[in-house]
Amino acid sequence: MRFSAATIAMLALALLALACASPGRPHEYEDYPVSFPELVRHLERDGAHLSAFEKLGPFATRIKENVAVTLRSGERVLVDVLGPTNDLEAPVAMIVHGNFSQKEAHRFQALRLASFGLYVVVAQVPIRDRWIENGRTIKQLVDAIVARPKLVHPRADLDNIVLAGHSFGASAITVAAASGAPVRGLVLLDPAVYAPEVMKAMRAVKQPVMIVGADKEIFRSRKRPFFYRHLSGEVAEISVTGATHDDAQHPSMFSISAFGIDPYTTPERQELFAAALTASVLSLSATGRLDLAWSAFQDAIEHGDLKEPKRRGAISRVAPESPRRKRSPAR
Repeated sequence: MRFSAATIAMLALALLALACASPGRPHEYEDYPVSFPELVRHLERDGAHLSAFEKLGPFATRIKENVAVTLRSGERVLVDVLGPTNDLEAPVAMIVHGNFSQKEAHRFQALRLASFGLYVVVAQVPIRDRWIENGRTIKQLVDAIVARPKLVHPRADLDNIVLAGHSFGASAITVAAASGAPVRGLVLLDPAVYAPEVMKAMRAVKQPVMIVGADKEIFRSRKRPFFYRHLSGEVAEISVTGATHDDAQHPSMFSISAFGIDPYTTPERQELFAAALTASVLSLSATGRLDLAWSAFQDAIEHGDLKEPKRRGAISRVAPESPRRKRSPAR
C-alpha cells in the first residue's frame, strides 16, 4: 500500500503530537518528601510557585482503569483510580468530565495530582442531558467510596475529599456538594451552568471553591459568572490567559479522537490549567483553605499567564471542613 506525501506528513504530525503529549516532567526535590504532609511542608517552606505544579510531583504513580462501582441506586459507574505507588496516607481528588466528553480527557491532570501524593478518582458519567442527575450520582459515588475505602486505597484519607469538574461537570459537582456529599472543597474548571437548579445548589455550597476559567476574551462558558456570584462560601476565581474551554482538558476530547492533534488547544495552556488544578486541590486538601494556591498564582498573575483574579470570604475565617466520620475497617 502506497501513501501520498500529504498522508505521510499528517501521520508523522500525529505521531509527533502523541509522542510529545505527556503529563509533564518530574520535579526535582533536594529533600525527597516521603509523605503528603512532608510535601506540603516543603511547598510552604520554599514558597510554592505555579511553575512547581507544571511538572510531575515527586511520587511514582499507578493506575487502575475502568473499575466498576455499584451505587446505592443500583447504577454502575466506571472510574479510573490513580495514586502514588508508595501507599502513603493521603487525600482524595475526584474529577468529573464535561458535556460530550469522557474521563480520559482528564488523564494527564489525574496523573499530575497522583504524582503529588493524592489518590485520584476520574468518573465516567452520562455525557449529555442529565447533569443534575449526574450530580446526584457523584454524591452517591462519594458515599460509596467513603463506605468502601478499598475502592480507592485502604490508606486514602476519606475525611479529605476534593471534587473537580469541567464545564457541565462543574455543575454536577456543585449539585453533589449541595446534596451533602462529604467533601472539603471544589475546583471548577471553566464551569458552565447546566440548568437553573444549579444556581440554587450554589447557594447551598458552604465549602471553599476555586474557579479556574478560560480567557473570557476567547471563550465564555455558559453563565460562568453565576458561580462566583452565587456561591455562598469562600470563593476565588482566575482565568488562564489565551485559553479556550478545551484547554481545561488534558488531553482534550478533540485530540483523543484526532490522533493527538487539536488546533483549539495548546500544551502550554493545558499545563497552566493542570498546574492551577493541582495547586488548588493541594491547598484545599492540606489546609481547607485557598491560601496556598492563591499564593502560588501570584507570579503567574504578574507575568500575565493568569488574569482577572478575584477572591472573597477569605479573611479571618476558617473554611468549612467535610463532616468528620468514624473510620470503619477497610473492606
